[in-house]
Amino acid sequence: MSRPVGCLTRWLACAFLGLAPMIATSTVAGADLGAQQVEELRTATELLQSGRLEEAEGRLRAILSQGQEPEALDLLGVVLARSNRPQEAEEVLLTSVRIAPDRMAPHQNLALLYLRVGADDRAIDHLRKAAELGPLDRNLASRLAQAELDAGHFQAAEAQLQHLVDAHESVHARLQLARLQAQQRRHGEALTVLRQALAAAPSSEDLLALYSRTALASRNPAWAIRPLQALVRMVPEEPDYPYLLGVAHMQVGQLEDAAEVLAAAVEQRPDHLLSFVALGLTLNRSKQYERAIEALQRAVLLAPENVEALAALAEAYVGSNRDELAEQFAHRALALDPGNAGAQWSLGMTHMRAGRFAEARDAFQASADREPESAKTHYQLSLALARLGEHDKSKHHLELYRQAQRDAERHLLELRGMPAEPNIRETDPKDRE
Repeated sequence: MSRPVGCLTRWLACAFLGLAPMIATSTVAGADLGAQQVEELRTATELLQSGRLEEAEGRLRAILSQGQEPEALDLLGVVLARSNRPQEAEEVLLTSVRIAPDRMAPHQNLALLYLRVGADDRAIDHLRKAAELGPLDRNLASRLAQAELDAGHFQAAEAQLQHLVDAHESVHARLQLARLQAQQRRHGEALTVLRQALAAAPSSEDLLALYSRTALASRNPAWAIRPLQALVRMVPEEPDYPYLLGVAHMQVGQLEDAAEVLAAAVEQRPDHLLSFVALGLTLNRSKQYERAIEALQRAVLLAPENVEALAALAEAYVGSNRDELAEQFAHRALALDPGNAGAQWSLGMTHMRAGRFAEARDAFQASADREPESAKTHYQLSLALARLGEHDKSKHHLELYRQAQRDAERHLLELRGMPAEPNIRETDPKDRE
């Protein structure tokens, strides 16, 4: 089946430069030409397709001797490029742009030529001009999207990625689009795009990983559990996946599951800091303080200045009634992060036990200032204030404790009741892409 002349011009350019054939996006060329010229252009394209470049060039120059027809110039530019005459091809295509600046084809062909010779900046300039005139072909839209991402032109990149999604249902474009949206904290939009992509490629590690991380970032940990379980099976050598799965279990209150996953993770990768910290936090929550101390000591050995590990270890020592060690690690954490809520809480607890109620009040207040949603901090602050005779303030913080407790319980019930994502199917390791 014969192609319109304009379509063939762009198709041959892409085929020559190693890209997939383009799709015609402009009005069929040749409408303003005489029947003989149209036939001559078709003959020239057939000669080019068959590799008879000299004959094709002769036909095209004969057409151009009668006037500078843009379609003939485009096709001649392709012939010259394929003949390894890039400078002549550039001159011809630039002439086509000057004659008809509102046509996409010469801009796209120039972009292809510049990409071939390594003049990427000039290629991107022409791709941008072509994109202003209409939707780019798939490969060029993908190149432009990546260039805009690299340049930090996120709105322009998103436009090209959305075109690739709408026109070509590109899974890779959906991944890039969702990654961009997630970076901009547009988590809901990113999750929607990722669901669509996963429907087409349910075993893609990149899609499952980004979906899981975005679900956690959007405070929807229940949505992350099934894809992370699949990733743990698919890629058992990757330590981040069991770590994230443990965090998801911990956030929905499944502490036993979290501890099991994280304990296996640190056994497999004894150098994975984040897994040790998450395991320690989980064990603190379930009041298994001796196990927590063991995990967090390993974390501190791996990273002596990790504030989260130091503060969690201080809390574990508070739970095991070793106040001197609790104060030591709390002060280490506060030296790195003076307002750290966990470290201030631990100091407050040691002050309370020692009868230093004013110091305890100040520490708990500093902790509450950093984390006002913490129920346990408001409770302990109310006790310290009561011991100091500040009863009105004590009652105020007792009410804040009750409200924070109600909010935390309601949130936990919501998380536990959140259904798993229906589009995330069980994935076998053999399906890995």
